[in-house]
Amino acid sequence: MITIFMICALAVFYAVFALGIIDSVHFFQLNSYRFDTHTSWIWQNKSKYLSHMTLSVLLLAVVLLPINIYIKTVASIIIFLLAIPVEKPKKAKKPLVYTPRVKRMLITTAVLLLVFTLIPNAFYYGKNRETVVLAFYAAIYALTPFVILLSNLINKPMERSINKGYIKDAKRILKECNNLIIIGVTGSYGKTSVKYYLNTLLRAKYNVLMTPESYNTPMGVVKTIRGSLKATHEIFICEMGAKWVGDIKELCDIVHPHHGVITSVGPQHLESFKTLDAVKSTKFELADALPEGGMLFLNGDDQNIKDYNKNSDAITYSLDGNGDYCAFDISVSDRGTVFSVKAPNGETEEYSTKLIGRHNVL
Repeated sequence: MITIFMICALAVFYAVFALGIIDSVHFFQLNSYRFDTHTSWIWQNKSKYLSHMTLSVLLLAVVLLPINIYIKTVASIIIFLLAIPVEKPKKAKKPLVYTPRVKRMLITTAVLLLVFTLIPNAFYYGKNRETVVLAFYAAIYALTPFVILLSNLINKPMERSINKGYIKDAKRILKECNNLIIIGVTGSYGKTSVKYYLNTLLRAKYNVLMTPESYNTPMGVVKTIRGSLKATHEIFICEMGAKWVGDIKELCDIVHPHHGVITSVGPQHLESFKTLDAVKSTKFELADALPEGGMLFLNGDDQNIKDYNKNSDAITYSLDGNGDYCAFDISVSDRGTVFSVKAPNGETEEYSTKLIGRHNVL
């Protein structure tokens, strides 16, 4: 009878552990698989784990009580059942993507869990064996948010080797596309919108590929190149995201952009950048990577860009009359937006778009 109770406890424990691991992997992915970023995020969101740790302590307390093993096991099952709504992954703006890396991490985690749960069952046959087993379950459950970090550490050499292979292959593909024009787009905000606008405008004349959705990390860009870039493409619009100093340079070292757009510089991701100056220097890593003759387009209304820019030949655009290309006579209605643009030579042209808002004009 005890064995049946223990099997039930183990089954419920595995279910709860699986829910908690999926939730942890999701946030680890959102934190770019970085140990320091994720641990910092856990600390900043420690209230999220308060219920988790409360149940862990309660479970361990019940297990260690000098009561009948039947009661301990049933109580443990009840606590694990109460943990299901706590561990159930919550809806997020950006859902978990089951990439090959995530799948490998989950497999490693499953192996670790199997090893952890087999240790007391396989090697301990002494007094109060069931209590020791339940105590192991309680301890493992308490460490659920951190098990994924151990899995990532174990997989790190393999992931580094795989990523190097993918990057090398992407560089080879780009090298074979001799006539491909590559445009890098970065900024604290607006880069995804600008990427889509450029794609719509340029594809009227050219065969264009852009990084889809918010694919703006090295592996997202590499995946786009390896999976979608064809010899017939004439332009590649590459969105470039960054959370750390050097992230844009890393992307530029892969794709080697010919032209670049910096849409904005703001205090985003200061938890990793630490200072606004670090954000500025990182965004301008795109400017530093452009070849001689490459065109750099800058938001002339962004004070941070104006303060940092040292590229005298950069082309600026503005709504406030501070750029080489200036939008004016902006009229917004529920049918869209109409505006005019003045070029450096004084020529003007009127444009219209179904998009609504001055920010879309910029």
